[in-house]
Amino acid sequence: MIDRENLKYYENILSIENQDINLENVYKIVTLIQENKYLSFIDTIVSSISKDTKEVQNILDPLLFAIKENDYRSIVDIALSNIDKDTEEVRNILDPLLFAIKENDYRSIVDIVLSNLNTDISNVEEVRNILDPLLFAIKENDYRNIIDIVLSNIDKNIGEVENIKNILVSLLFAVKENDEYSFYTTLLESISDYEIDLLENVLKICKHNPQRAEDIYDSFSTNQLQSKNQLLNSIYDVLDVSHDLEIVIFGSWYGSILIPGLADRARRISCVDLDEGVLKVSKNQMYYHLTNVDYVQADVFDKSLSRYEDTDLIINTSCEHMLPMKEWPFWNEVNNNAIFALQSNNMYGIEGHINCVESIEEFKEQMPANFEIIREHELEEERGTRFTLVGCIN
Repeated sequence: MIDRENLKYYENILSIENQDINLENVYKIVTLIQENKYLSFIDTIVSSISKDTKEVQNILDPLLFAIKENDYRSIVDIALSNIDKDTEEVRNILDPLLFAIKENDYRSIVDIVLSNLNTDISNVEEVRNILDPLLFAIKENDYRNIIDIVLSNIDKNIGEVENIKNILVSLLFAVKENDEYSFYTTLLESISDYEIDLLENVLKICKHNPQRAEDIYDSFSTNQLQSKNQLLNSIYDVLDVSHDLEIVIFGSWYGSILIPGLADRARRISCVDLDEGVLKVSKNQMYYHLTNVDYVQADVFDKSLSRYEDTDLIINTSCEHMLPMKEWPFWNEVNNNAIFALQSNNMYGIEGHINCVESIEEFKEQMPANFEIIREHELEEERGTRFTLVGCIN
């Protein structure tokens, strides 16, 4: 089943590349799927596609209502009304006969009728070829095929029909296969103009590496997004970000939010993390298209990097995972004009949190004596408080 809970992460991911995100229709569509309301789902898709679909909508609206009401006569009548053939005589014969559908042998009923029609009705065989599968689909309550058969045979001057049919078939197949990657990429490409490259990469990673999905989604959580955006805004206030920056990120994780937030402003971003696995995912799958991002598997307290001499910005949003920053042994190797953007928190009891601080004042005490604070912030969330310090060596 397509999971509505994951939508909150997808919305956060989309907000990184887009402004004014509104996924109200997407939430509605996924809810209809979870409630098995496929007729309403199809109707919502058609009405949401950002193209001229009025003619198609005029056909689908009464058709979906007839399916919902089990009104077989109307279903067939709507189908025949929109087939691009001369079917008036066929309809005149079928109209009274369709009252007998309650016998449930739809195919035989239609076959008998069509077999006895006047031979001068030249399109009998064509109509039979349409009605045979249509009525069988009605009998089986196969809504997907009902829609598909009707849309396949309506007047071909409705240019959007084939496109709509392809979208619906792709979405319904993705639902059947529980394929969130295909479902959300198809849906968003159909009903929105959002940039979805990053979301597409994330969905593809989670599809092929389901064991990492929870960790990757967490890296795009609302709490992560808010705290990283607060840090980025502080950086933008302090640094001239119009020129190419040399940036190093300690404990970079996947770089989910910081990399796209800084890539356009950076000559080079160096992501340093102990976990080689997260670096490989970021490098080879999430941000493979970015040529100005390097990945270094190392303990930042053990390994010095020659690039520190030219670094404009060092970011560490993982101070709670490390020794206090005043114990970092490479302060003297860093460019004198470098800015440091640092975060910690008081979220004790979380795996890997070996150095939480109770307050921003305690966080300040973990800085070197000559560290000058330029910006400081606190951000409350349900698990605790995140503390941000932006400063430099004086």
